[in-house]
Amino acid sequence: AVMQRSASEVMVPTNDDGVGKVRNSKGKYAFFIESTKNEYVNERFPCDTMKVGSDLDSKGYGITTRLGSDLSEAINIIVTNLRES
Repeated sequence: AVMQRSASEVMVPTNDDGVGKVRNSKGKYAFFIESTKNEYVNERFPCDTMKVGSDLDSKGYGITTRLGSDLSEAINIIVTNLRES
């Protein structure tokens, strides 16, 4: 109920808007964001945001190449090596 009444104040259309609102809120706004994007934002200038707590869930990612691409085998090898390291 509270979120519905304040939706226009707390909801934002994009991640960039959410991060901007965090930066401009003087500590009065928190934003839920996908963990990879969160890490990306936190490690970039002006380095004024931080992740709070642990990830809420875990998701896998896929890499797309054109069918028959020479990149497919090389990427598979690299991903396998990363998983094993």
